[in-house]
Amino acid sequence: MSKIGSVTVMSTNNDSDMRFELLSTIRYDPFASIWESNSGDDNGSSERPNTSYVYSGSEDVEDLKKLLVKGKLNSNNDSIETKMVDVFRRRFLFLRDHYERTTRAISKIGWNIPLDEHDLLEKLILALPTDLETDDIEKKMEMLLDGSTCYKMRLLVSNDGAVKIEAHELSKIEKPPTDLVAYFVETMLDGLLDEPKNLWDVFVNSRPIFPSFFTSFKTTYRNHYTEARNLMPVLSQEYYKSETKPSKMEILLYNENNQLMEGSITNAAIKKETADGKFIFVTPSLESGCLDGIMRKFLLNGGLIEEGCIDINDIKDGDTIIIFNAIMGCVRGTIRILQ
Repeated sequence: MSKIGSVTVMSTNNDSDMRFELLSTIRYDPFASIWESNSGDDNGSSERPNTSYVYSGSEDVEDLKKLLVKGKLNSNNDSIETKMVDVFRRRFLFLRDHYERTTRAISKIGWNIPLDEHDLLEKLILALPTDLETDDIEKKMEMLLDGSTCYKMRLLVSNDGAVKIEAHELSKIEKPPTDLVAYFVETMLDGLLDEPKNLWDVFVNSRPIFPSFFTSFKTTYRNHYTEARNLMPVLSQEYYKSETKPSKMEILLYNENNQLMEGSITNAAIKKETADGKFIFVTPSLESGCLDGIMRKFLLNGGLIEEGCIDINDIKDGDTIIIFNAIMGCVRGTIRILQ
């Protein structure tokens, strides 16, 4: 056992040096700016309606272009920069949820460091790649306004308060979508569609892991996940009896009570039949030790999945599962267990 701040965690013989950073991976998407978080308001309320994001239209970008050409303030006396910051805030998908989870982790671990939401947004914007580098936030946003490249933003927070942000390109949208709602559904909710485009093979870890701070929150300390992921090629070879392995694989982890927790890079929900013959997707509760995932929260708030306890022994070969995170959204998978 190791003591870090106010948190006690399980460790192995090779984990004596528990240096780590808090981690969050945020999707930057120029065409997701129509979705606004209702996870909190200016008074810090965390109450939510059934769905945590609402459609707000895309006129704001065109309005900004006009304002930039005219070089004057809008009718509400808000500066152009303020309006642009609001547009970019919504391009970082689920940003409020990422921020709130990170601050909860800081509090839980006992780090006495500040993390300001507005400062974080500015750091994220400045970390986005542009042809010309600048520290001027308004110039940066002007260069990015018409961009069509999506990025995975890797946010790292250290115990000394240092914040580091990396931008990794996901894809460039060659043809901007005309139906932005359909774009969001196809990009982030593909696994819930009748005919999903992406199908993954999902295996089950060979032994349980112990729930801890490092499973409930996202950090750079990932030994338990790395060990499980290293097992995937072995399980795939045993299952398919060949060296060929599927291109898209995930592995499920479970705790010492044989309760399903999550995937190694995703949260998960198993398809189950209800008493009235309908089907629902059930995801493990936080009490299992699973990650308090951002996409998991979105799906729960939207009524698209439900919480429940899932015994790992009840999961069978061929079962349908959805796996999800805030970068790739929700994808469909099939359980692969060697009989």
